[in-house]
Amino acid sequence: MSKRGQTIIFSITQPPYSIFRFFDTLTLVASGKVMFHGPAQKALEYFTSAGYNYDSLNNPVDFFLDIISGGSSAILDTEEDCYEGM
Repeated sequence: MSKRGQTIIFSITQPPYSIFRFFDTLTLVASGKVMFHGPAQKALEYFTSAGYNYDSLNNPVDFFLDIISGGSSAILDTEEDCYEGM
């Protein structure tokens, strides 16, 4: 359908990475606020550039869900942490 110019919108709670990688656009909403809207493949870059720690052994989808749900595995670096070791 999308190849014929039709927009497809669906909501999925926790897609496996095998499905997520086919997403063109991603919108993440938490508490009624848009946390991210843009190209799905740019979401990881967006959140890591904002200071969130991503373990490359983890599923990016779980990382995004941790962020929007306030989970502890996606901890935002403090300014002190950002300059540690420099």
